[in-house]
Amino acid sequence: MKEEGERIEKEKEKKRVQNNKKLQEKIDILKKTLSDAEAKAKVIEVHLHGKRQIIETLKKKIEYIQEHEINQVKKIIENRQLEVERLQKKIEISEKSIAHEQSEIEYKQHEVEMAKKEFEEKNAEKKRNTEELKKLEEELRRQS
Repeated sequence: MKEEGERIEKEKEKKRVQNNKKLQEKIDILKKTLSDAEAKAKVIEVHLHGKRQIIETLKKKIEYIQEHEINQVKKIIENRQLEVERLQKKIEISEKSIAHEQSEIEYKQHEVEMAKKEFEEKNAEKKRNTEELKKLEEELRRQS
């Protein structure tokens, strides 16, 4: 029985050694897998860092471009406003000029009206004088 017990002990020991070897192999495989995963994680981290830098650079470029475009639009608006102001001044000057010319036209029309009245009065006077002259001539003929 002793031999049987020793044999069972040896088999148990052998199984334990085999189990330990298998566990050690699994541990080694897991260590290798962990090491590979850590290496991949570092590569991914470096890659992500590069991507973040690219994104930041692109953000800055976009901000710069937007700011540049905003400034261009502001300049265009300012130029348009100045152009509108110049045109408004020209319109005001033109309106004043038109008002002045309208005033001159009205004055000339008034002068024409006055000249017409004067002409009509002189024509009427001439007509009266002509009629009076005819009467006098007729009277002279009668007397002669």
